[in-house]
Amino acid sequence: MTDQNHFLKATTAKERTMTTAASGNRGPGRPSTGGPKLKLMPGADPGQKQPPAAPSAVQIGGGTLDWDNQPDISAVGLAEWRRLAEQFRCDPERFLEGDRQGLVAYCTFWADFDAAARDIAENGLTVPGRSSADNGRGVKNPNVAAKREASQQLRLWARELGLTPNARTQMKTARQAAGEDDNNPF
Repeated sequence: MTDQNHFLKATTAKERTMTTAASGNRGPGRPSTGGPKLKLMPGADPGQKQPPAAPSAVQIGGGTLDWDNQPDISAVGLAEWRRLAEQFRCDPERFLEGDRQGLVAYCTFWADFDAAARDIAENGLTVPGRSSADNGRGVKNPNVAAKREASQQLRLWARELGLTPNARTQMKTARQAAGEDDNNPF
């Protein structure tokens, strides 16, 4: 075997013996009995194709988010969408089209949170029971649980989209770390 081809798969019996001996399955000079064979991968060859370049952020997330293409959501959710649009229009690379569904989810949960909060403000933490067992007594307003669930989802989506101070700090740190070694493929 030439130096250039030493990484190619062993084909002769002697080479298979040396290959399996190198893998620790057999001692030196002992013939292989058909057990697992070590396959060595070809080395870097100048004629070999290079792996494709990593996709850019635009390829991954699409183009710049079109804030004017408003989602079909409630009026309160749409108001939140417009508030975010006004706030982030000056930073067109901040959100991409790939972020649209996350932003729609955030705005939808904002509307749910707002509706639950308004109901609690209007009717209180307890409401009259409607079942025969609860007739005549107050029960916990179901919107208390709805508000809590919407709040949890809002926190999740706010972190995911970088809308909290902590999430923005982490995003900034990640960008700085990525900028330190631009040649790192990982």
